[in-house]
Order: sequence, then C-alpha cells, then structure tokens
Amino acid sequence: MQNESTLIRKLKQLAGAVACGLLVSTAGATHFSGKVVCGDTSPATPLVGVVVTAIGANGTFTGNTDTNGNYLIPVVNANDTYTLTITVPNGLSLVTPVGGSYVLPISTYCGTGTGQGICFWDGVDFVLTGCAPVGPGTGTPGYWKNHPGAWPVNAIQLGCHTYTKAQAITLMSLPDAGDKTRTVFRHLVCAKLNVIIGNVSACIDGDIVQADLWLCAHPINSHVAGSSAAWEQITGTATKLDQYNNGLLCAPHRD
Repeated sequence: MQNESTLIRKLKQLAGAVACGLLVSTAGATHFSGKVVCGDTSPATPLVGVVVTAIGANGTFTGNTDTNGNYLIPVVNANDTYTLTITVPNGLSLVTPVGGSYVLPISTYCGTGTGQGICFWDGVDFVLTGCAPVGPGTGTPGYWKNHPGAWPVNAIQLGCHTYTKAQAITLMSLPDAGDKTRTVFRHLVCAKLNVIIGNVSACIDGDIVQADLWLCAHPINSHVAGSSAAWEQITGTATKLDQYNNGLLCAPHRD
C-alpha cells in the first residue's frame, strides 16, 4: 500500500456572513486523507500540528491544525487570492506543490440561498507522502529478555530507580505471582526500549510517564494485588503498554 496523505481544503460560508471561512483539513469525510501511518487503513488519522499560513487581502493567518486535523482561516472573500503555505511535521514530505506554497484563487459563491452556501476554489491538493517514521518495530518481553545484545542501553530508569541491563532482565523474568508491580515493570521496560530504538511513540508517551510515576509509588516486588485500588489505577495504562509492545498501536511489531 502506498502511504500518503492529502490536505483537503474546504471552503465554508459563515452563517449570515458576507465571506467564507477557509477550513484547511487533513481528513475529509469523503476522502481517504490525513496522516496514513504505515499499516493503517481507512479512516485515516487526522494530521495534527500542521502549520498553515494564508496571506491575502484580509491579512496573514497562521495556526496549527487541531485535534481533528483542521485549521479555520476566519474570513475569505469571494474573488480574493490567498497564498497558502503548509509546513508538515517531521517524517512526512510535502510534494505537491513543491516548496509547500500554492496561490489559492477564491471563486464566487454557489448555492447561497439558505445562508449556508459553500464557496469553491480551483486549487490543487497538498499531498504528503511517506509514513511517519516507525523505526525497527516493537519487541515484547520475550524478545527483550532473550536478546540482551539488542538492548540500546546498559542501564534503564524505571520509576525512581535505575537498573542495569542484567538486573532488569532478571526482574522481567520473574513470574507475576500475584504482584502486579512485576507486570507493570515488564511492560514499561519493553516500552522504553522500543521507544529508545526509534519507534514512533506519540500514542504511548503519556502512558510511559504514568507508569513511571506509579512505579515510584509502588516499586517492583512491593506486592500490589490484582484486586487493589492501586492496580485499578494503572490497569488501563498497563494494557496500553502491552498493546504498544505487541505492535497494536502507533508502531508495528518487529518482523
């Protein structure tokens, strides 16, 4: 599958206004668009953090696309001309147009009888090719325990303590035996190693922080039971760490 992303520009007339708002969107309802991370299928992920700049008669508007992949330029008049510049995050390449800028002529209104009409433009899609950098793929506890030579570090901090590689492998190999601190420890070691070797981590960074804080309060072998409030507090995070290590979130599993 070719991994590519398309910025779909939509022009929406503001209710009761004379002008349109220019909605720069990275994920349109009728297009397979947005950031397509390797292995993703439709619907695509909205591309957050794209810097959009529009220069026109009403001034210069600059902002980042929001969590829905959108950025609204509030006032666009019919028959104006705007220069739209797109700056994309690392890991994606803007290939249409070359240089990231395009002169955007705004056409006349269409279907404005209800006051909710749509403006149209004759522009070209901004195309982003390549997937986000995904690194070599994630490894599970079994992989990291049995491949010490693949570790990118000789010591690793987990919670409030730093462990040598040998110590961490020994602790990872312990059976849970009803102690959930061992579960969290094992998942967190792998997640951190998977990030260090260069895998995409945006989907798991916050969970790694939460797991570190939890292990500070509940160090390994401090006997946290599966029925405890402490485990209930971290169980969702532990599940996400496990999913990440198995290649089920934003980074694929290693071959």
